[in-house]
Amino acid sequence: MYKLKLKHSFSSAHNLLNYNGACSNIHGHTYFLMVTLKVRELVNDMVLDFKEVKKILISEIDKKFDHKYINEEVSYNPTAENMARDIYCILKTKLPNLTEVELWEGENSSIIYRE
Repeated sequence: MYKLKLKHSFSSAHNLLNYNGACSNIHGHTYFLMVTLKVRELVNDMVLDFKEVKKILISEIDKKFDHKYINEEVSYNPTAENMARDIYCILKTKLPNLTEVELWEGENSSIIYRE
């Protein structure tokens, strides 16, 4: 079994809905995204070219989230949990061997969503 991990970052602003606290105000984060792909057999001696994974992250994730006010881009409450699930669903169509995404909201807090 091979496991590929690739880290990506983007910056966004959001505010939490139905939340009693400071995060109900608009605020920003630098998010760090770790994607994990698993395969049993290599193709051309690779799980997948890192450049191809990065290209998909830029085209799919940055387009939707980078330097955006997330509340205007999604129809759900933009908690890290909901964003991780959304990102997983977006990427799974392009990366069939995706097994999990870990979304870090800053350096100290993360959520993992996996199948």
